[in-house]
Amino acid sequence: MVRLRDTLTAMGIYDKYLLPRLVHFICGQSPSMRQRQKVIPPAEGRVLEIGIGSGLNFPYYDVRKVKHLWGLDPSADMWSIALKNAAEHHLDTEFIQSGAESIPLDNISANLVLMTYTMCTIPDVHTALEEVRSISKTNAIFA
Repeated sequence: MVRLRDTLTAMGIYDKYLLPRLVHFICGQSPSMRQRQKVIPPAEGRVLEIGIGSGLNFPYYDVRKVKHLWGLDPSADMWSIALKNAAEHHLDTEFIQSGAESIPLDNISANLVLMTYTMCTIPDVHTALEEVRSISKTNAIFA
């Protein structure tokens, strides 16, 4: 099941159609995917993935272990690709349009917070990490 928390925003053709596919292609190259394959499989329970983008991590989640996946990303335009990936991999995914500096989840609601190739895109990393600490029960994985 896939749910969207916010509606998609209207933007230019480049931002809405070309940029998401370009980012998906570049971030989906072999070296990045090999790293994803190493860090994603241990995820279990209720997982928050910060910077979910187009869902490149989806193939590596174990659907028997992940009870719920929140996908946080400020760019809803990436979701057109991510929605297909979530459905294809049978993940119970809830997409949240938000930056990492203000995560709209209750405290201690996620068993694990996962970030892959995202820290460089967050304007205020310190605030984002404080948010991660407040909503995470136990762990955070950064790759």
